[in-house]
Amino acid sequence: MSTMLTSMCHALVFLGIAHIALTAPALAGSIHALDALPAAQLSGAQVRLTKLGGSTKPLPSLAFTTFDSQVDMNRFRPFYEAVDPYAGDRIARVRFALTNQEMKTLVDSVEADTSLANGVADGVPGLSFAIVAGPPTQPVHFELLVGQMRGKRLFSRLLAGLRTNSTAMARVGEFGCLLGMLELAPPRIFDGQVSAELRAVRRLGATGWYLGRVRVTNASGSPISAPLGIALVLSGGVTLLDPDGKTCAVDPSSTPYRAMPTGTTLDPGQSIECTLSFRNPTGEPVIARLIRVFDVSGSK
Repeated sequence: MSTMLTSMCHALVFLGIAHIALTAPALAGSIHALDALPAAQLSGAQVRLTKLGGSTKPLPSLAFTTFDSQVDMNRFRPFYEAVDPYAGDRIARVRFALTNQEMKTLVDSVEADTSLANGVADGVPGLSFAIVAGPPTQPVHFELLVGQMRGKRLFSRLLAGLRTNSTAMARVGEFGCLLGMLELAPPRIFDGQVSAELRAVRRLGATGWYLGRVRVTNASGSPISAPLGIALVLSGGVTLLDPDGKTCAVDPSSTPYRAMPTGTTLDPGQSIECTLSFRNPTGEPVIARLIRVFDVSGSK
């Protein structure tokens, strides 16, 4: 007879510049000057990641600063090129903050890669990475424009520098994934080894919120000891609330996923459940068109 383990899982248009070919130098300012600053002097440092190049819909830039400050995108404007390709900065998103020491570690990590610190170019730039620190009257500025190859090196150094801040790592990783600049080995996918179903979906009163449970059952003849993640492709306007992130190496990419309860081994025939919450403003049936189960300990 099968057994079941149950737990709650934690809960624009580019303004007429699509034709512009970016010919700016790969490096502006010096990251060595930033690296020379002690952590305390990086308080209020502003960082942004901006997608470059023509698009019918710009990707919002990712911006962040330290906990004791607020993001001010105007700090970057004096350093824009004569022709402004930074449409994403006008709709920038702020998703996290860093401690002064985390900001210092980030700068150190990028500076440690000489091919980035010295501005080695690699084709048409697709990303601008910029930092501004110091008072507005005496700013210390660094900007790096990278293409696909150097962009992968940059995101590797950014993630290494942010390793103590899981939220920052997740958000920067998602941005790199959208640009195709993350080098990730595909994780183990359990297609054909498990069955997964969304069940017992119910509405919470008169709200647009719903609860449901995903049950994953080991349908193979061998135990599964890897920690599991579930990526859900949902119907229509239904969205998963409080996902642990979005997939990148797992197909389909950019799908919200949730980690299943950890520390359990699923024996053949054994099941595990996770309670999920959904936003469903139209009240349509909540249907999981695809549930992909994967090893959540590796690349997502």
